[in-house]
Amino acid sequence: MIKRLEIPRRELYNIIEFDVYNISGEDADVIFKAAATLAKERNLSVLEMIPDNLKAILDCDVLVFLIDSSRITIDDTDPRYIEMLDYDGLMANLVLLFVLHRSSKYGVEAVKLPQYSY
Repeated sequence: MIKRLEIPRRELYNIIEFDVYNISGEDADVIFKAAATLAKERNLSVLEMIPDNLKAILDCDVLVFLIDSSRITIDDTDPRYIEMLDYDGLMANLVLLFVLHRSSKYGVEAVKLPQYSY
């Protein structure tokens, strides 16, 4: 006699539940610049000026950065080249913000961000 063993699907797999946030690099850049300006005016760390909704995103265990490859060019005579450099800086600032936030969260002393003129 063969008995069929029914195992609930949830017990067969390690299921991970997660939230998905969608934020454009441009939106993060606006928030970053506003936080950096306020931090500079108040002589505080930019991390202290980050809004809670952005902190929620920076607290995620997994972040995926999607790069718009249509902005990539190696032709330095193409007008898009300057746009690409700006976009590179924007994405670098987003990654830097994540690193600084996580460093601060886990007790690693965060360095002050370089002062950029916007």
